[in-house]
Amino acid sequence: ARLSELPAKAQGLGPLAEDNLQGWAAFVCELESVYSQASHVSSYLNCLSAADARDESVKGEIGERRQWGAQLEILSSLLIAAIKDVSDELWDRFVAQPSLDGAGHYLSRHRHRSRQCLSLDQEKLLAELKVTGFHAWWEVYSQLTGTLQFEMDSGDGPKAVPLAFKRSL
Repeated sequence: ARLSELPAKAQGLGPLAEDNLQGWAAFVCELESVYSQASHVSSYLNCLSAADARDESVKGEIGERRQWGAQLEILSSLLIAAIKDVSDELWDRFVAQPSLDGAGHYLSRHRHRSRQCLSLDQEKLLAELKVTGFHAWWEVYSQLTGTLQFEMDSGDGPKAVPLAFKRSL
């Protein structure tokens, strides 16, 4: 499923209940797949950015990645809201579904967080503000320091290379 389609799916399911256990299990599997893909792309972009922080196309992709991050946090918030008031018995039936094998720790962390989180609207706002708040300032810092260069003798005379290269020597 596309990232943009998942919020409507989660909202359509409503709170976790006996009649939508399989629907929520399918949602969790889709969410895990999207997280996995986003993680791989993010790692790739971080490597590209570390190699050359001046690459404008990579900077644009990293900006998009920040938007994905906010959307993924909103999806987590929707899951948390859905499991917040679930009984232990229903929870046990939910996590025992075969399609959720291996997701027990992930789901337990979300259930624990559900007892400590803000309202769904506040969690959504928090996720959206991260894109333009402190996380954005960290990206600016990373981009700025990533443009720093030093001169290195390459055998053919001095050559300007990114500072990230020096860290890898």
